[in-house]
Amino acid sequence: MPSKILAIPFLLIVSIAGYYSWKVDDSYVFFILPFFFILALIYILAPQIDWWWYERYPPDVDKPVRKMLEKVNPFYNRLTPQDQTRFRQRLAMFVMGVNFIPKGWDIIPEDVKFAIAANAIQLNFHQADLLFEEYENVVVYPTAFPSPQYPKHLHSSEVFKEDGVLLFSAQEVMHGAIKPRQYYNVALHEYVKVFMDKFPAPSLPIFTEEDWSALGKVSHLQEINIRQILNVPDIDPTIVAATLYHSFPEGFKKTFPEQALQLGTIFGSRRVTSAT
Repeated sequence: MPSKILAIPFLLIVSIAGYYSWKVDDSYVFFILPFFFILALIYILAPQIDWWWYERYPPDVDKPVRKMLEKVNPFYNRLTPQDQTRFRQRLAMFVMGVNFIPKGWDIIPEDVKFAIAANAIQLNFHQADLLFEEYENVVVYPTAFPSPQYPKHLHSSEVFKEDGVLLFSAQEVMHGAIKPRQYYNVALHEYVKVFMDKFPAPSLPIFTEEDWSALGKVSHLQEINIRQILNVPDIDPTIVAATLYHSFPEGFKKTFPEQALQLGTIFGSRRVTSAT
């Protein structure tokens, strides 16, 4: 981390001054104090210092994450090489900038963090802002979970707007990440809500309960499959439609050509270059 590198010379000065105050003259202690103050400032401002540096010199993801993207992420693979680099850099910074909170286990695996973050990056890829500032806390359970909002439902994902928190089941997140053609993407589903909360205009094309049958033609996923995976009572078909648009773009454009154009304008996906 840049903040740690910045702290090294001050740590050396403090160490040397401490040695001299012990071995030579204890008046060197007064020489240490201002450097302790500087080190304290670096420690307090470390997140801001690191973020400032990485905004100017973006990091890349590690090789395993890059391989995962190449293997399973259709959106990433449709990008130009230049935009793929930008996607990875934004992905690395997003994981740094979000507060991932484990719930029901001690540590969230790194692949789960990147699998969640990839969906946010896909949605805001054409936006100047990298983070969703009002939703920087992400709680991750190992499996389906109850919550104060849905105490009687073991569900896979949720946005709790009042606290600006997203909640996910790692199991379902990884299903959607590793086999995106077979499983409904719960992380993408929730980040669509977050995206539209931040960018409410223009609004999404409206889908109603009557559209479930037509939505079933976009992919092999039917209403019953999606309801079983999400397992909450208030599923909005409009959010499902926007999620399917990103997960199954070819099927969605074929079934809903007019709405696909609207969604392309909202999410800026018409700038994405198709793979050849």
